[in-house]
Amino acid sequence: MHLVLTDPEATTDLILDLYLTVQKQAEIIEKQAEKITELEARIENLEAQLKQNSRNSSRPPSSDLYKPKPKSLRKKSGKKPGGQKNHTGKTLKLVEDPDEIVSHPVSTCKCGYSLQTVEPSNIVRRQEFDIPPVEIKVTEHQAEVKICPVCGRKNTGEFPPHLNNTTQYGPNFKADVLYLKDDIITSFKKTAKFFKDRYHQQVSQGTIQNICREAYKSLESFESEIKGILLHSPVLHADETGLTVLGLRWWLHTIGNEKLTLYAVHPNRGSKAVNSMGVIPNYNGILVHDFWATYFMYDCKHSLCNAHIMRELVGIVDGYNQNWAGKMKTLFEDVYDYIFVQNKRNPDKLSEFERAYQNILDEGFGENPPPLDHLTCKKRGRKKRSKPSNLLRRLDGYREDILRFMYNAFVPFTNNLAERDVRMMKVQQKISGTFRSVEGAEIFCRIRGYISTVRKNGKSVYEALKRLAEGKPFTVQDLMAE
Repeated sequence: MHLVLTDPEATTDLILDLYLTVQKQAEIIEKQAEKITELEARIENLEAQLKQNSRNSSRPPSSDLYKPKPKSLRKKSGKKPGGQKNHTGKTLKLVEDPDEIVSHPVSTCKCGYSLQTVEPSNIVRRQEFDIPPVEIKVTEHQAEVKICPVCGRKNTGEFPPHLNNTTQYGPNFKADVLYLKDDIITSFKKTAKFFKDRYHQQVSQGTIQNICREAYKSLESFESEIKGILLHSPVLHADETGLTVLGLRWWLHTIGNEKLTLYAVHPNRGSKAVNSMGVIPNYNGILVHDFWATYFMYDCKHSLCNAHIMRELVGIVDGYNQNWAGKMKTLFEDVYDYIFVQNKRNPDKLSEFERAYQNILDEGFGENPPPLDHLTCKKRGRKKRSKPSNLLRRLDGYREDILRFMYNAFVPFTNNLAERDVRMMKVQQKISGTFRSVEGAEIFCRIRGYISTVRKNGKSVYEALKRLAEGKPFTVQDLMAE
């Protein structure tokens, strides 16, 4: 059936109506296409989030439903696990001068013959290493008081400088308290319980707090000394993590290197906290961090943690199935093996790595073209980019900071040193709970900085805490000089 229109005006109106209808349908189709694209991107992001874990993102291991098997950046050496051939094992060794000897004689042979008068042909030695029973030792100090028969003046003998009260705990006891509270990281309640069970000594939680407070005051100059030395370190590591103080979200900040550790707590995560520590604002070396934007505010060179980038690459492979991310991860593994395992830095080989880096970036941008709205400027504002696009832009825009470890032997591949320094705070929160006062958090941080610095320099933490309890803590120069 054909529709025949003889009225030209009616024909024009019909054509116009059809045109408007087609135009409206086209607009609807365009909006639907945009909505479909938006929903597809949202579904992709949600599916990627479901696949995230501590191995392929910055999520903590505690959030993993199924624990992923950890993977090292090192390539397999082909060696069997365990001790290698000709490896010298270590175990308890016999000492030449034992504190006590217990003899186990043989009096009768199994045949019934008496061996009382037979001299032993050999002695088989076995030694047991144990801790003798320990009890609280109370030492009374008596100061004589004498009246001068000439002038009548009363003269009193002098007590040792550390004896300020009628009764008080000694340095060994205080060292035990500090070791349990700030190194083993037990709570006040558990620390008091230990002394009651182990030494039959009732210690109040307030006494434990006073011992920690005294140690905090004694370490004021030690902390100032650390800040001064860190300013001249060629490379520093910085990181931060959340903690709870007074029921509120606070932040632990750490700055350190291979020998020194500085901690601070602050209600702010950004520049206010960093400025209050007084190191990074005046620092001119290389700062290793995890791409936290605050650190880029400061006038120093930067190096980014590639362990974080590796995890993000794994997340893009798992969540978005993009080939370029797997290639970039393999490239990082090859560079790591070449520099840190083979210990080589040939300039031609490094240039080859950089060319491969650029080629993979080009492939990645090809897999993630910019959104059409961004090209046509059809809508106001910046369209939200996907995680692969954001990582590509970072790899491209910060390549000098990311690859700085290739050309500077002082720069590590990761920021693991700072992450190890802040990990103890998570342990503290799990074992001892939150901080009920700002003072308690500050005390813990300063003493932990002392403990971490002592351990990094290979010294006995217990001996260092005993010196601290005596009011004569190590200086940084003493630790680093020995």
